[in-house]
Amino acid sequence: MSGLKTIKRLCLHTCKGLGMYRELGNSRWRRRRLLILCYHGISIEDEHEWKPALFMPPDTFEARLELLRAKGYHVLPLHEAVDRLYTDDLP
Repeated sequence: MSGLKTIKRLCLHTCKGLGMYRELGNSRWRRRRLLILCYHGISIEDEHEWKPALFMPPDTFEARLELLRAKGYHVLPLHEAVDRLYTDDLP
């Protein structure tokens, strides 16, 4: 791991330990913004076996979405999220 990457990880770990993520996540500024997750692809068959950097198995994707829900995040389709952003109705 490069020196810069090590410093970045240390800073992020320190911020998390100090509760800065929680404070930012609960801020008025954050509640008025969208976090958009992008995935290259979900495997239909075995794509994740020959191109794991671009594809993930469906069960892995489902587990990630479930983890987000369990942590209190609201997972919305993009069109709904954008509509709710403009009507100031984000969950």
